Amino acid sequence: MLPRLLRARVERVTLTSGEPFAHPDLLAICDAVLALGLPLGVCANATLASDEQIAHLGKSGAVHVNVSFDGFPPGSHGKFRGSVSSFATTLETTRKFAAAGMLQGLLSTPSTLTEPGEFGAIRDVTEGFRSRGIDVVHIRFPNDDKPLAGCELSRQRRADPARAPSVPLPRAPAGCR
Repeated sequence: MLPRLLRARVERVTLTSGEPFAHPDLLAICDAVLALGLPLGVCANATLASDEQIAHLGKSGAVHVNVSFDGFPPGSHGKFRGSVSSFATTLETTRKFAAAGMLQGLLSTPSTLTEPGEFGAIRDVTEGFRSRGIDVVHIRFPNDDKPLAGCELSRQRRADPARAPSVPLPRAPAGCR
């Protein structure tokens, strides 16, 4: 399948699902994609990535990772995941991806389980990553009755620094932070 991607002029590959790190052949798949010279992204929930997997992928220098958070703080994330302890696991693994130089951004889609008072926790958790130059990407705010609903910060920034300068995110509309 990978040679077909090249013939179709695919310029990058992103592996996603609930948790790509659950796949037993993930490293072999990643190595095969990288051997073709394609940039590789992984969107994960950061619950199953091992230190060995992170170290292996980090060595390539060509893998970026986006991590999904299902709510802020731990209680909200845990309600969605079914385990409050999953927040600590996701946050710790996210820090490991950042330390390995692979973390590109944080993804969050607040759900109907997210309480309005929790939106300030997004800022609290993400500020440490933002200060390191890591993008914080909120995919969407789908609930019309929740704070930040309809914010235009839902556009993901996908600039390849090797090909074009990065474009800043648009200014947040009134009421969005």
